[in-house]
Amino acid sequence: MAKQQTYPLSVLIVIVILGLLAGFTGGLFGAVSVTPYGATDTASGRGAVPRAESERVPELAATVAPTLVEIYPARSRGSGLTPLASAFLPAERLGIGFFVTSDGWVATSAEALRQGRSFLLVAADRRAFPTQAIVFDPVTDTAFIRIAADNRPTLPFGASSALRRGEDLYVFGPRGESIVAELAITASPEVQNRDELVRSSERVTAKLFLASSVAARFAGAPVVNRRGEIVGVLTKRGEIVSGATPWSFVQPVLGDVFRGEGANRPRLGVQYADLATLVPAPADLPERGALVVGVLPDSPAAALLRPNDVITRIGVDALDASRGLAEVIADYHPGDKVSITVIRGGETLEIPITFGRISGRRQ
Repeated sequence: MAKQQTYPLSVLIVIVILGLLAGFTGGLFGAVSVTPYGATDTASGRGAVPRAESERVPELAATVAPTLVEIYPARSRGSGLTPLASAFLPAERLGIGFFVTSDGWVATSAEALRQGRSFLLVAADRRAFPTQAIVFDPVTDTAFIRIAADNRPTLPFGASSALRRGEDLYVFGPRGESIVAELAITASPEVQNRDELVRSSERVTAKLFLASSVAARFAGAPVVNRRGEIVGVLTKRGEIVSGATPWSFVQPVLGDVFRGEGANRPRLGVQYADLATLVPAPADLPERGALVVGVLPDSPAAALLRPNDVITRIGVDALDASRGLAEVIADYHPGDKVSITVIRGGETLEIPITFGRISGRRQ
C-alpha cells in the first residue's frame, strides 16, 4: 500500500492562497471574455460594439441594393444615338439616391443636383425615370426627387442620435461597391478660416464622420447601421465627401415633402459662433451655447435678441458640442412657440419667440 504523503501547514496555506488567486484570475478573464456586445466601458464611456461579421456585408448589400438609384444628366430623346453611344458610363454619374417611399420619393445629396435642372434616375432593375419634381431642404445638404415609380423597396429609418463612436456603418453603391467603416465622430466640419466660425441658425452643419475614406462617387448614398436602418446621407462639397448628414435632422421635414408642401423649416434669424468649438474657451462666457454675432432684419429674432447675447437653451434643450443652435432648432416646426434662455450682460433671461418659416426651393 502506497504511503500517504503529508505536507507542512505552511505549504498547505500557500497552496490554498494560490488556488484562490487562480480562481479569482480565471473568473476575471472569464467575465471579460463573455461581456456581451454593446456593454458600456465605464472607464472610457465608449460602448463595446461588435465588429462586422463577414456574412453581414453581403446580407445587407442584398437588402440595400434594390433601394438605390443612379442619377445622371438627362439626355434629349430621339437624338439618333446608337445603344452604345446613348449608354451611361459610371464616370457620368452625378450621384446616388435611394427610395424613401414605395411610390417614388428619392433622397440624395443636394450637391448631386447642382449640375443641371433635368435628370434621369436609373433604378436597380435598369429602368430609367425622368424627374417629376425636386425639393431642396434649405437646412441640410439633402434633396428629394419625385419619379413615377410604384412598389419600390425602402429601408427603415434609424436614430442617428443613438450612434456610438466605433460603431460599424455601411455604405453600398449600385454597382456592387461596398464600404464598411467605423463612425469616428459626430461634429461640424473643421473650419479653415475665421469666417467659417460664424454659422447660420438656419443651416445644420453637424456631420457623421467615418474613420475610413469614402470616394466622391458614393455621394447621396444612404449610410446604414448593422440593422439595415438609414442613419445618414453621404454629402459632398466639390470633389470630396465631407461626411454624412445625420438622418435625425432630415426626418422632420419628410411629411411636408411627401404631401407636396415643400421642405418647410423653422426660422430664427441669427448668425452665431458655437462656444463649444472655440479654442481656447472665451473668458467670462459659458463653455456651451451660441454667441449671437448678428441678427437678421425682419426675422423672429430681430426685436428680441442682440449681438453678444449667449443662447444656452431652446425650450428644454440645452446647447452642447454635439447639438448646437441650428441642430436643436431643426427639431421644431414653423410657427412653434418656445422660450429661449439667454445670458445678456451677466443676467439670465427667458425670451418667448415664435419661429418663422423658411421653405425649400422646388424645381
